[in-house]
Formats: sequence, C-alpha cells, structure tokens
Amino acid sequence: MVLAPFIDGFVLQNFDSKYYNKIRSFGSIGAACSYFFNTFFLNTYGYLNIIMINILFLLITLILLFTFNETYRPKEGSIKESLKSIINNKEILFILIIAFLTYGTLKADDPYSYVYNLNFVKLKPLTIAIVGSLAIFFEAYIMRVYTYLKNKSNYFLLTLASSTLFIIYFSRAILFSYKLIIIIGNILIGLFIGIFVPVAIKTINKNTPENLKNTTLGVYQMFISLGGVIIGFITTTYLLVNKNLPNIYLLHTLIILMSLI
Repeated sequence: MVLAPFIDGFVLQNFDSKYYNKIRSFGSIGAACSYFFNTFFLNTYGYLNIIMINILFLLITLILLFTFNETYRPKEGSIKESLKSIINNKEILFILIIAFLTYGTLKADDPYSYVYNLNFVKLKPLTIAIVGSLAIFFEAYIMRVYTYLKNKSNYFLLTLASSTLFIIYFSRAILFSYKLIIIIGNILIGLFIGIFVPVAIKTINKNTPENLKNTTLGVYQMFISLGGVIIGFITTTYLLVNKNLPNIYLLHTLIILMSLI
C-alpha cells in the first residue's frame, strides 16, 4: 500500500491513461492470490508461517523500493502544493470526500470482518479466503470492463459504486446471520472498488498538473487511510458502548448514506 501511489503515478505518466484500469487489474489479481494463500497458510501452519510470509513481503518490498529508486525519480511538487491545487478543484475534492467515507468505511471494517464472518455468520476460514479472493478477482474483472462504462458520467458511476456499498451494509445490518448475504456482499465489494478506483484515478489524472500527479495520488491514499482510522475510532467507541457487533454495519450504512447524499 505504501508503494501504490508511486506505482499509480508511474503508470499514469508512462502509459496512456485509457490503459490504466487494465494495468491496475493485474494488481488486483495479485492481491487476490496473496489473500487466498495467506489465509490458507495461516489456517494450515499457524503463527510461524505468518513470520515467514512477512519476511518474504519485506524482501519483495525492499526489491521494489530499490528498483523504483534506480529507475524512477519523479520531480514532484510538495503535499502543500497538492492540497492548494485540490482545494481549487471541486471534482478532486469531491473524490477525496467520497474516498474518505466509502473506502474509509471498508478499511475500518477490516478488523471486524474476520470475527464477524467466523463467529456470527459461521463461515469456515477457507470459505472466507475463497470469498475474499473472488471479491478481488471480481474487482479486477470490473476494472477491465470499465472501458465499456467510460462514456457514462463520473457522477453516475460513483453513485452506482456507493449504492452497491450501501446495499451491502444495509443487508448485513438487517440480515447479518445469512451466509449467502455475506458471500454475495463480499463479492460485490469488488464491484465498488472496480468502479470507484478507475473513476478516482481518471479524475485525478485529468484535473491535476503534471508535476503534482504522484503527490495528489499520495494524498488520495492518505484520505482513504485517514477515513479508516477516524471511522474505525468511531465504530470501536460505538462497540464499547453498544457491545453489539452486527450493529456496526448499521453505523456503516449511515456513513455510506452520507456519501450518497
């Protein structure tokens, strides 16, 4: 995730942006494979294997950082310059707010998902791994077919993406014990990400000065993480007071409703 803004920026500056979604989809396929194998090995071998996986990812990250350092030194403006540019551009500001609320909700949901699926919906760990992988593969597929949706307005696509997330969380809040609802919902998260990410990147690419693209992509990632932290703090506080995990999804539904409004 630390490298994601740089990779996005590299792709946008070195390839025609119309190919972005196809290139980005390979990252989704890689993430799906990683998600499945991590969960599979975790449940098969336990904690020792987590250490081995982390060492492997650390080595891969170091190799990637070295490669970027040797081949790609962008002359970028500062975050301060980027923020000034964003404030003067309503489209990008809109994207960042939606990213904060929607993607931030998904990130805040991460700590609860495994416990929720395992203890409330009674999904087996391997089933969770398979469903999670399918969700990300679906995301990759949607990113590839996004080309056919590009003639639609960004507002329509963002509404479609956010509505999908709203339906998912509303369904979980009302029918939290039904396995099929959770499985379909997890897979449809891929639809949200597959539509939202290309729209967000396309908007940033179109409305940002060349020397600020990578920095603005970094700010975009920061808004997603910031959303996860702040919404996560709200949901954790809510859980401590309410002590009802399924109601977290009702709270998430309200946050997504805010993004739709």
